[in-house]
Amino acid sequence: MDIDEPYLPGYLKGTPIENHNSTDPLYLPTRFEEYSPYSPRFVKCMDNKLILEYIGPGVDDSQAESVPTDYPVPPEVLLYYFEINVIDKGEDGYIGVGFAKDLEILDILPGWCPGTMGYHGDDGCKFYENGFGTRYGPLYSTGDTIGCCVNFVDQNVFYTKNGVNLGIAFECALNEALYPIVGLRTRGECVEANFGTKPFKFDIDSYAKAFFSDPRIVAQVEDSNEIQRRNMDVFNENLYTFYDFV
Repeated sequence: MDIDEPYLPGYLKGTPIENHNSTDPLYLPTRFEEYSPYSPRFVKCMDNKLILEYIGPGVDDSQAESVPTDYPVPPEVLLYYFEINVIDKGEDGYIGVGFAKDLEILDILPGWCPGTMGYHGDDGCKFYENGFGTRYGPLYSTGDTIGCCVNFVDQNVFYTKNGVNLGIAFECALNEALYPIVGLRTRGECVEANFGTKPFKFDIDSYAKAFFSDPRIVAQVEDSNEIQRRNMDVFNENLYTFYDFV
């Protein structure tokens, strides 16, 4: 896969998003990224930046770190899903999976600071923009696969564990692009991401098919396409006017 080209996971192929991508490409996550000027001190990216390993001291929460993807997920995609396989839970399994609206604060686990949300493996709690979690799902550890799905239409996020939907974790305003992020905190923790280049544990294909067949979604996509066509018509008209003037 050429990571410099727009990438569309299989569950979005054959949907209106694929048609959108042919005229106005959406760049979606393909790997983790170490953003400048912030460079992870305690988390190492490996294997084409799909594997994260914690290499820090892991003594306390000040040594936690989250790593985002190369691209955020734009709301125009309507539905997005990725999975994280826990290769090794390390000492304590303080692993968090979630989303971030911006990348200002990365030296913390997902959900512990404003603009982030996350589901943590050591206690099964979900965290939304603060350090006080509420119980959400089962703990997860070595060998488990955690999936995370954002639904921009219904404004919610749900997780899966080993292919089983755990139910809605967050219901909140989701009007901005979101970076998938994974955070690690204790020695030996290691995870691998799947952004769609391999089969998922969860049957996201069937879920996406039902989602994009929903009359509400069909109507929304049609409205969006009409707006896009009108904007293109206006752009072309202004372009012709400019060249006529010149």
